[in-house]
Amino acid sequence: MLREPAQRLLSAYNWMKKRSGCCNFDWGWPKEIRLHFIGQFRTIGARALSSFTGCETNMILGRGCMSRNSTLDDIDEAKRRIDLFKFVGLQEEWFMSICLFNYVMTGKRFVIKKQIVTVRPGSQAT
Repeated sequence: MLREPAQRLLSAYNWMKKRSGCCNFDWGWPKEIRLHFIGQFRTIGARALSSFTGCETNMILGRGCMSRNSTLDDIDEAKRRIDLFKFVGLQEEWFMSICLFNYVMTGKRFVIKKQIVTVRPGSQAT
């Protein structure tokens, strides 16, 4: 499932605000970059995230989400790899993406309740 980039950054920002032990190796940050960023984050907040783009591109290429900014070659390679995926969905279109996933995998169009339950509701969830 892919996510709209601005929403991805907003989610990362909210995650960091809530968790003091955030953003370790799995984010793609060596210790010195993590410590530098955490200092920036405490000082300037969300603006600190503006230098980190290409999270999903990085993950498709096997790197940590915020390990580095993507080059044009990175983007081309990520597109090439996506073309090889059996399924790609959009988080913002969860219901339709789940229906498509089920169709691709089984040949039948359906969605079951377990597939659309919100297991990690955001602070703005209703």
